[in-house]
Amino acid sequence: MSNVFEYQKKDVDAVTFEVIRHRLLSITDEQASTLASVSGSALVNEATDFNTGLYRAFGEVVTMGKTVTFHAASLSLMVKHVIEDCEQTVGIHEGDMFIVNHPHKGALHCPDIGILAPIFVDGRRIGWTGACAHQLDVGGMVPGSFASMAKDIRQEGMLIPPVKLVDRGELRSDVLNFITGMSRLPTNISLDLKGLMAANHIGIKSLLETVRKYGVETVLTVMDGMMDLSESKMRKRLQELPDGVFRAQAF
Repeated sequence: MSNVFEYQKKDVDAVTFEVIRHRLLSITDEQASTLASVSGSALVNEATDFNTGLYRAFGEVVTMGKTVTFHAASLSLMVKHVIEDCEQTVGIHEGDMFIVNHPHKGALHCPDIGILAPIFVDGRRIGWTGACAHQLDVGGMVPGSFASMAKDIRQEGMLIPPVKLVDRGELRSDVLNFITGMSRLPTNISLDLKGLMAANHIGIKSLLETVRKYGVETVLTVMDGMMDLSESKMRKRLQELPDGVFRAQAF
């Protein structure tokens, strides 16, 4: 039996839709502020090489922050791999959080570590929240983990497929110590990981408060409506582009 919340789509008036939509966007901003406050990392606070977001039950993007937008799609892919790798093995439960940095499991590259948390209502999963940030060092053959001379991916840094970091609300200190021990800057990465977890706590708390206020079916209707709105706007923009071949170069 599926553990995903099934709901009946509701008729939501335009004002309520916008109020909830902006509430969800503000949750994402609150997550970003929380991450920055706990982490203290220059990569988060100055380079803004991170992102936070809310996702539907199977990883579809509902909201994302205004920082590195690549991370939003990356977190979405991480959710899909967490479900694929963990749902039938270690399980996905209320209070869990999963950590990923493996580029074949959704990360952009090894230094980008994401932490994802499922969100449940009445024992059923309604969505996910996630946060991802570039780390100063994730091991590998050179300090900083930018190994341009690497011959294979294992020389670039530690590779973490979906692993349960928090089990039903309890931090797995063995997993945390295992990960931080592979970095040349264990204190920095530990603060960043705790900042990512704190951002997820805010995402869960604030989304559930919104559900309690408006009802789960109304909130899920708006979340799915936001995805429909994004699709329609994207299609409209593509239709406005003239026919032709477009090229770009970057270095």
